[in-house]
Amino acid sequence: MKVLVDDDDEQAVIAQLKTWAAEGVGITEMAQRLNAEEKKPPQGERWTKSLIYNLRLRLSQISPRPFNERPHTDEEVRIRIVELRGRGHTQKQIASILNEQGWIPLKGRQFTERNVRGLLASSDEAKLLTPRRFLENMIERLEREHERENPDEPFQRPGLPSMAKVLAEAGYTTPRGHAHWWPAQVQQLLEGRFDSHYGGSPQPSRATTGRGSKSARCYPSTLGL
Repeated sequence: MKVLVDDDDEQAVIAQLKTWAAEGVGITEMAQRLNAEEKKPPQGERWTKSLIYNLRLRLSQISPRPFNERPHTDEEVRIRIVELRGRGHTQKQIASILNEQGWIPLKGRQFTERNVRGLLASSDEAKLLTPRRFLENMIERLEREHERENPDEPFQRPGLPSMAKVLAEAGYTTPRGHAHWWPAQVQQLLEGRFDSHYGGSPQPSRATTGRGSKSARCYPSTLGL
């Protein structure tokens, strides 16, 4: 990234940023002011929040935000976000729930809709969730969609053969490391009999009663829905 150092106009922008910062002006408003004044940025057509932040960082006007000390890992945060999203919560609601429950972001004081969106976009559900939780998410999503589209008809959970194909397509292997799942293995999985192998909780599975959590992928072609 080019730093503004070439001429008087560029030096004036640098000085202006420093003055605004001292007055408590946020970088979003800084970008709006510079664009309104038609000041040319060092790259691109318009000033942006990230451009100003990185520029001030390079000029040593600010210090990088430190990483927060957290009692949980980034993977645990991602798993929780995926689970909440699976239950139908919006990104804004997820941020609020995380903050209320004491989850801490890597940077900043609290979770926001923006960083939840970023974490969701960079999270692969199949790599984060156990196969049991993955199926439970898928089942609840399908159930929720069914209730919305056919409220007067009872929901029927996908058959075990269909769910076996879903697991294989998602890249999950059986406890013995095989890519092919048998329907009986799927039933055992939903009953929690493989929880110790996959690190899941031994609590009763909602999927065995036809209820679970949403999935980001429902594989409609495989399920025939």
